[in-house]
Amino acid sequence: MFVIFLLLSCIIGYSQSGYTVLNNDEYDQIKFGDTYFKDIKESNADIKILNDLVLNKASLWKDNKAKKPNAVTIEIYGFEIGEPQRVFNYNSGLMIAFSDDSNNQKFEIGRLETNDININGVYLKIGDPISKLNSIEYVIDTGKNKHKFVSIIREDGYCSPISISLDSNNKISDIVYYVIP
Repeated sequence: MFVIFLLLSCIIGYSQSGYTVLNNDEYDQIKFGDTYFKDIKESNADIKILNDLVLNKASLWKDNKAKKPNAVTIEIYGFEIGEPQRVFNYNSGLMIAFSDDSNNQKFEIGRLETNDININGVYLKIGDPISKLNSIEYVIDTGKNKHKFVSIIREDGYCSPISISLDSNNKISDIVYYVIP
């Protein structure tokens, strides 16, 4: 029994190497602007729900010089071929792409791009040094072409990371959530 436990621990540890793993409570507290990531995911791409969640959050616009802080463009397509998608582009820099691959009206986020994120009480935006994220232990990984990034995953699911890309000075250059098919 001990050998099986040790073997499983090694496999799990190996499969999550290079990732910054948050427990479920920490992951559920991640915010984009003042909006919890969990709430965005649970919105099912409902336009009214997302408007209530995102458009009415004043701090989402605090670092944005947008003339219309509550503007959103929504693209809806693919329904006629059974691959419905809804893409929400906010002028704050937040973009959320939902899809329903099973055509059962259950939309899931396939990709989310943002200019800011709040992780464990630390607000980060593009241009900030990653060292500002001092509330968790993070792992900086280096991919092909020496691209540096921090991949944040929920402790029970590493196929959908939040990826924080870094420039050569370890400053945040991109913040993206995506589902690995």
